[in-house]
Amino acid sequence: MKKMFILLLVISLGVSAQAASWDFQTEWGWPTMPTPTWQYGYSNQNNWHEFILYTYASPWDNGVYWGPGPDALGVGPLMWRNDSAAWLGGALPGEVVSHTGVTGFYLGNWENVNALWTAPAGIAETVNCIFRLGSGNGGEREFWIVKNAGTASEELLFHQDPVAGDITTHLIIPVVAGDTLNFVQGAGLEMNSEASPLYVNISERVEPADPVECVLRLDAAHGLTDPIRAFPSWMEMW
Repeated sequence: MKKMFILLLVISLGVSAQAASWDFQTEWGWPTMPTPTWQYGYSNQNNWHEFILYTYASPWDNGVYWGPGPDALGVGPLMWRNDSAAWLGGALPGEVVSHTGVTGFYLGNWENVNALWTAPAGIAETVNCIFRLGSGNGGEREFWIVKNAGTASEELLFHQDPVAGDITTHLIIPVVAGDTLNFVQGAGLEMNSEASPLYVNISERVEPADPVECVLRLDAAHGLTDPIRAFPSWMEMW
């Protein structure tokens, strides 16, 4: 007579709390910024330590923009949204664009463009940051991601030398409420305006909590099964 052994496996599965997330494209604000989470501004050439808040918002023929003043449309630096029905200056319809200055009209040289995110109260201890700056209208762009720019705890998290293609990265960043992340685009090696769609998604990394038990049965005749739902294998449970 054959003997059959049955082994019950008890597995604890963590259930994560709901994680908050922030998306630059979908949370774009005009004519009011979605402060304090997102703010838009600019800075001096290659200066990723500073942030100068935009104070001017205006419509134009193909969309809306933020800039330093009413004459920024022709010279930059800008953040704008393509509200036309076609590809325009590096952006598809609906995309929000980071657009460096072309002439140095405001600061004496060409200017960087900054998107600033501020960590809200009650945030988790770490966040995921998924980032992409599209190739846009084809010119070179340089990029920096900076934590707490201009403060004693400033930290350069990412730097991309001038490049004409897409710029992407994924970062895991420790944060507390009030920390800032600056996403800074410069115009590369040329004193020229470069328009590129900017995608930033920041989400909390939440540790599993409230474990739930899942009982599985392992026997020689049927392999690994769920005695409650009679799944034939663990693959069907996920």
